Amino acid sequence: MSPLKAAACASTFAKWRVMAENQLSIRILNAVIQACLVGFVGSLPVSIAFCQISLGLGLASWLFKAAMERKFTWPSSPLEKGFIIFFSVCILATIFSLKPLESLVGLKKFYLVLAVYFVGFNIPNRERRDELVSLFIVMVAATGCYGILASVFGHQARLLGAQTMAMTSGGIFIMAAFLMMPSLLSRPSNKLNGFMFGLLATVLALSIVLNKTLSAWAGLLAGMMLYIFRQKLLRGVVFLLVFAAVFLSVALLRPSRGFFNYSKMDSWQARVAMWDIGWKLIKQRPILGTGLIDLGELYQKERKVEDIQLHGNNRRFGHLHNNFIHVTAITGFAGLTAFIFLWVVIISFILERIKKSTGMIKLQNLSYLAVMVGFLVNGLAEWNFGDSEVVTILWFVLGLALAGWRWETGNRAVVG
Repeated sequence: MSPLKAAACASTFAKWRVMAENQLSIRILNAVIQACLVGFVGSLPVSIAFCQISLGLGLASWLFKAAMERKFTWPSSPLEKGFIIFFSVCILATIFSLKPLESLVGLKKFYLVLAVYFVGFNIPNRERRDELVSLFIVMVAATGCYGILASVFGHQARLLGAQTMAMTSGGIFIMAAFLMMPSLLSRPSNKLNGFMFGLLATVLALSIVLNKTLSAWAGLLAGMMLYIFRQKLLRGVVFLLVFAAVFLSVALLRPSRGFFNYSKMDSWQARVAMWDIGWKLIKQRPILGTGLIDLGELYQKERKVEDIQLHGNNRRFGHLHNNFIHVTAITGFAGLTAFIFLWVVIISFILERIKKSTGMIKLQNLSYLAVMVGFLVNGLAEWNFGDSEVVTILWFVLGLALAGWRWETGNRAVVG
């Protein structure tokens, strides 16, 4: 063999080896991405820290894989315009904030929005989607079982599950219930699956009741009404009746103490006071608000003497227990407009998927819409948009809808 031919063969062999090594690296990265998806979804109702670590590692692996494949174009979708406009207004609010540095730190929560794209562009098929949703539901039900036992033995007056706040766990439980509805409303493949679905549904229903969060119940009702009115499903009515029966049964177990072992009136008065102060803050800075800061100090300054005399001087709240009021207070009416536009984009996106789907896929898309509506109704009395544990699940569900859009439209711009 001549020296030229030998050199050519060596060069070709070297290229093949590099290609083989790249393909192996890509397969490893794919495995890491899928493992991170499992870690991310499985930890959603359990540990926000592990959830965020899984998301970060998955995003880094996704980016590294894109670099190896020389795919540097961000995968686009109909959702970007909503996120970009709202984020832009938040940046402006930060620039003109009362505390720019604190507001700048507050922008870090937009990191969680990346979960929409990580989920939406890295789930390879519907089978994988079903596995991840099942994992999430089982993990939520497991925290519900723990909370039920803790409640029975008197360790949790309101069922918390793995969370520290009842309002957080209430939001998580209702979103899991919505994601489970397609399985409950379709015919199970066998009796074992039917039994498991029924058992999980019972755990979730009991957990929601023992959670004792009225705003979560209102969110559940709003989401369930979507199934009833859009699908005309008798089973939806039956589900609500069963839920009501479970609620009444549990509530009547302790008639001497009462079902609510705290004053709902005090809770309502606290919210009214927060909303009143929120309106005062809005009038002071109506265009771009205070910036993304803790409102505790401002809240204390604006409290009425009567409120302090009635509830003491230690009632300090850093947020306003209403998504729309709080967003307006921290980003002004510019932020409120952008926030509403974001939700118009999200809901329109999911409605379009519902119109173009049938059967089980339509039920799944309807479950995504129910999550969004339930979240918004729940957020009329909670700041759940600022609750990392709850809003991350919201972005996970929107990611599921994005994955469905990708499959339905034939968009293959998958980087993971």
